[in-house]
Amino acid sequence: MNWSKPLADEIRDDQGISIRNPDMGLFVHYKVAGAYDSNIALLISHGENRKDNLIRLGNILRKTELRGYDLQTNLLVHYGLIHWILGKDAMFKPSTSFMISYLAGVGALEKIIKDVDLEIAWKKIISEASADLKKVLSRKLTLITRPIGELIKDAHLSAGFIGFHLNRSWKISGSKIEWLRNPIFILADLYHYLNMEADPSLPPSEQIWDHDDEVLQKALSFYQELAKRTGSNPDSIELVASLNVGKSLNGIEAGLLSSVLASHNGYQSGLELLKLLPYAGLNSGFYKLEVDEKLEAVIPEEFRKTETRDSLIKFLAPPPKASSDEIVAPMGGMFYSKEAPDLPPMIKVGDHFKAGQPLFIVEVMKMFNKISAPFSGTVKEILLNDSDGKIISKGQTIFKIVPDEVIHIETEAEITERKKKITLSLI
Repeated sequence: MNWSKPLADEIRDDQGISIRNPDMGLFVHYKVAGAYDSNIALLISHGENRKDNLIRLGNILRKTELRGYDLQTNLLVHYGLIHWILGKDAMFKPSTSFMISYLAGVGALEKIIKDVDLEIAWKKIISEASADLKKVLSRKLTLITRPIGELIKDAHLSAGFIGFHLNRSWKISGSKIEWLRNPIFILADLYHYLNMEADPSLPPSEQIWDHDDEVLQKALSFYQELAKRTGSNPDSIELVASLNVGKSLNGIEAGLLSSVLASHNGYQSGLELLKLLPYAGLNSGFYKLEVDEKLEAVIPEEFRKTETRDSLIKFLAPPPKASSDEIVAPMGGMFYSKEAPDLPPMIKVGDHFKAGQPLFIVEVMKMFNKISAPFSGTVKEILLNDSDGKIISKGQTIFKIVPDEVIHIETEAEITERKKKITLSLI
């Protein structure tokens, strides 16, 4: 594990894990046990009020860098949740019951964004552009698709961004998304949210590329200059609407208008791809999660009912991929084939099992988890004979089996078609 240094407003109760070697000034690497209660640190910040405190905490999490082999933390869960709360009302206080429903909402979002193919989406935009705009779009490919791609890699990141910007940067009008701000400023906000702004201390893979930053900064400067001359706000959607229809502007000489319109069209080209994000929130039902005037959560039935809620949460931690002729461990931990030392194994070679039947136990932090069969079948081979008490890893094959029904595994063509359908429905 590797950890960035604390920020000015950050107080860490981390058991000394992040303290550098006093002689070398280097981070001391640790191996953290993976389990339910592997607390790396308690982070504390301060502020003038609750909103200021959440903003500071969000900034700390935005800049925090935690790296490690197979390291998974809840940092992005907190980062996304903080921004979702800031987007609703800073005085809203989440409860455990709310968090379960919130996770279902994020799972519904993941169900959609996991199938987004930005290459398909970009080709669609290119196909509808004029010859001149095609040249402009070729230069803006990575400027627009890179941050969107980074965002949709994690549903919690996506939830925080689209939750914060609803009714700030865009609004829902029926079944449509309408901009409330100039989308070039939303793109700049996305780079900031992802901590991908230009920074000489970061490697190129973790920041906006030079040629993209040049285009972005020129676009922002262009609208800031227009705002000065016209007396409007730089991110005004009214200014964008006027330019979209070629309307003359107060403060802009008639001789400059054609150049201004050409620049505007170039800077705005391709930005419609950003609408993919709020449409994912709308189509998934994530936007049904709300906070009412009493600062209480408004939760839709599908995120509240156990049968639908739990299936959506599973999209956030899908089981490891397995062939149709094997059972694999859904988590790492200590393997047990029986419920007690004096009892027989839960399943033997030749035994038939039904879907939902417990097959073995994985112990993690004194929690003994019975692992159930995902489908029905017959045990053909046990790969962990006399292995009780041994450590297994997530995805490790435990049994070779003969399934009762042959499980259909999607072909590449079917996966591509599914992704195409989902992607095009969002743009």
